Amino acid sequence: MNLFFVDDASQKTPTREGMGALLAVGGICVPEDSLKDLESQIELVCNEFSFPPGEIFKWSPGRDLWMHQNLVGEKRQKFFIRVLSLTKDKGAIATVILEDIKHKTATGVETPELDLMQLFLERAHHQTPNEYNGMVIVSQPGGDRKSEYKFLADCVEALKCGTDYVKPERIVYVVTSPPKFMRLLQVADVVTSCSTAFVGGENEFSPPVFDTVKQILMRELGRIGGVGLKIHPDFKYANLYHWLLGDSHFVRFMMGLPFPLPDHPYSAGPHIP
Repeated sequence: MNLFFVDDASQKTPTREGMGALLAVGGICVPEDSLKDLESQIELVCNEFSFPPGEIFKWSPGRDLWMHQNLVGEKRQKFFIRVLSLTKDKGAIATVILEDIKHKTATGVETPELDLMQLFLERAHHQTPNEYNGMVIVSQPGGDRKSEYKFLADCVEALKCGTDYVKPERIVYVVTSPPKFMRLLQVADVVTSCSTAFVGGENEFSPPVFDTVKQILMRELGRIGGVGLKIHPDFKYANLYHWLLGDSHFVRFMMGLPFPLPDHPYSAGPHIP
């Protein structure tokens, strides 16, 4: 079985010129036989960086968390890179999908939240071999239990309906868990939130960490854009796959167009829409 650990993120006011408010869903796929060892090794890294027992880590820790005051600056970057490098060494693969909520959804559903979950489950299905099953574990949403049940109902709907391209039949369960119980849900937070910050234009703290995230993003046909990291809508943001990810071609319907695409935004650079 493949285990998918998933979290969400948002960027209401990205600093990248021309970019609208972003929502994101992303996480990591971990093979079942790597699960226990990876959790244990991440725990050892937390101990090395003096985390108190039971303390979680997050990309943007609130004031109530230990690391808000006690793990900052370069030391925090070093910690994230260590954890992500361990994740890479154990064969985990990351996927992040971002959506500019000013535009229509990619799958035609009503809400960007459901749209993102459908697109993520589609990719989870593709990452799960025919002889395997997949289980998706989502970081428990904030708010009351009603919001959690609503989220799970949307996930079940996404499993039933799929997209026009694939029904995620290899994904057998979607469940939620508080992130404090699973270090790998905390890794999913770092992967998703770091990617969202980087794509949104944050250029001080996220770039060195995203360099490691990029190493575990899913690849296909020699590119990451649209596969391991998708920014919807492509027609507006495709050139960012070149500037931010290093992709040489935009692949559509098994055909590759060389970057940058001259008739698309950001053809002259990542800061010029």
